[in-house]
Amino acid sequence: MRPSKQFIKNSFLAVALFGPLLVNATGVEAYKKRFILVKSKSTGSVVAIRDRVLDNGFTLNRLMERMLKEWAIDKLTQQKLLSANTHLSSKDLTKKEVNSLIFSELDASSFGGELMADGQQYSEYMTQAVEKGRAAPVVAALNDKKVQGVLKKFETKIGSILAAYDYNLVAKLDDPFHFYRGTVTKEIISVGLDMAKKQVASIPFLNVAVYVMVRYVDLVQSRRLYHQNMLLHYLESLTEEELGLSKEERKMAMSSIYESRIAATSYNEAKAAKEGWADFGSNIFFAQLRNATRSFEKSKSDYSEVGERLNYAFQDATYKGKKVILNLFDKRWMYSQKPSIAYYYAEPNRVKRARVLIQLAQIGLHFVPVHDFIKTNIDKFASSLYQSQVRTEGALAAYFDSKKNQGMKQKVISQSINPFIPLD
Repeated sequence: MRPSKQFIKNSFLAVALFGPLLVNATGVEAYKKRFILVKSKSTGSVVAIRDRVLDNGFTLNRLMERMLKEWAIDKLTQQKLLSANTHLSSKDLTKKEVNSLIFSELDASSFGGELMADGQQYSEYMTQAVEKGRAAPVVAALNDKKVQGVLKKFETKIGSILAAYDYNLVAKLDDPFHFYRGTVTKEIISVGLDMAKKQVASIPFLNVAVYVMVRYVDLVQSRRLYHQNMLLHYLESLTEEELGLSKEERKMAMSSIYESRIAATSYNEAKAAKEGWADFGSNIFFAQLRNATRSFEKSKSDYSEVGERLNYAFQDATYKGKKVILNLFDKRWMYSQKPSIAYYYAEPNRVKRARVLIQLAQIGLHFVPVHDFIKTNIDKFASSLYQSQVRTEGALAAYFDSKKNQGMKQKVISQSINPFIPLD
């Protein structure tokens, strides 16, 4: 079922009209179990929304343990595949898997002339990078005492910053500048880059340390975005009475979510958000919803069957004979115009497996002997395959949570490959 034109055109009236089709009464229970409404003692109005599930366990050890676990699983998977395909070399098998899981679903025409290499060249680079990501140099780098020392100093320096990080706050309704003023991410990045620059000459495996630090920053930031998209699912699909919010509070919650996404360099946008606080978030949300739905309409011929619209961002469909969940808000990669695929019902581990390979490629890319310009473009390409898609999938996890489908919720969260996002 797709949204009607009235849904697309009529802001919160659309939510009231379409919401009952999106979520049943169990959604209210899931929403109340997860989110805490913080009220002003003087006025009684809601001033903030917190996610009670989130903790403050932002440790590098947690990240490293997850990375090592994923590599161990990858090694076992690779061994099983090699046993089942004895006629293929390790590299040939990796190339086959890279093409099957990553490149087979990309709209290849988007490659033409846009970048310095076409799809076949990208596949070759990604294959080499995955192989390097599995190789001893990366493992040795992670075990290098100097690398570990840099990471330890990094963690110590950001400890005081994260101590002040309001880790479970997802919306601040009464402060239009709250997230924009925050300097946590900027400070973490600054600390990490400064340390990395100072150590360039003395640590051979510095690039691995830099990768871990950048990855750490991204995962900390992504967790909030992920849980804000969980909240967006409920803000869209529940009534104000069910949410425990007034109409104005619902809109301000949306504004806070989108204010948190304003870049540090975009002061004018932050100023505009403050001046138009009441409608800032809802205007962006419904503009994105209209664009996503319009774009999907143009690509409908790609799907043999169009199923249920799960929520604002996700849609059931059948693609190349496979039942999938489409992410209408994020494209397949940076130059694509097609919706990304968030989940394959018959292959529940497929998306996660692809993301493990992509991240292996990103760390292994540091050891591929090609020009830095090529590495930069390949890394951007790789990030475009999963980074924004993962964040939006918070809304998909919330959808399954609202349906009391804990198995599907945990599968979706697991494929985020983010150790800071709890499965509960």
